[in-house]
Amino acid sequence: MRADKIKQVAMDLFAKKGYEGTSLVDIAEAVGIKKPSIYGHYSGKDELFLQIVKDVFDEETKNMYHFFEENAKLPLESKLYRILYQYKDRYGEDERLRFLVRMLFFPPAHLQEEVVTVYVYPFLDCWENQLVGLFKQAALENQISQIDPKLAASAFMGVMDAVMVEIVYSDPVRFLKRLNASWPMYWLALKPK
Repeated sequence: MRADKIKQVAMDLFAKKGYEGTSLVDIAEAVGIKKPSIYGHYSGKDELFLQIVKDVFDEETKNMYHFFEENAKLPLESKLYRILYQYKDRYGEDERLRFLVRMLFFPPAHLQEEVVTVYVYPFLDCWENQLVGLFKQAALENQISQIDPKLAASAFMGVMDAVMVEIVYSDPVRFLKRLNASWPMYWLALKPK
């Protein structure tokens, strides 16, 4: 129980202050324990951090699969737009997502290679593979033009990156401005001619 509490508090602090801005003392104080008590559960800040990274990326991968199952019957255009739009609300409400986005953009320098190769790239590849499957099916059903599904998926990931930057660096109004400018241009390229 206490290990879970330590992880939850640490994740919240890492999401707000980053890895470098969060100390084990900060975590211990927020949990209501002394710093040495953390070592009963984790060998140090790096192990604690990496365990949180693993948990968050695993959970967000499950969320992705759940999203695709829950929205399977939506038309492709609506489904893709909803993927982008839902991040606005979730980012404001979900500490796990804020942590994940921070790690996508700003992993700690000394752990960057491990975080990126073990967690970030597989997560992004999983997203892209799901999208490729969607685009293949949509092309077979003539919902979209006969564009290379891998190219369409990579381009969508680029749109997703652009709106994520707005989530991190601005506010919901600017996010919607960026989304509502980029989405029609992206969809126009996919629409059947």
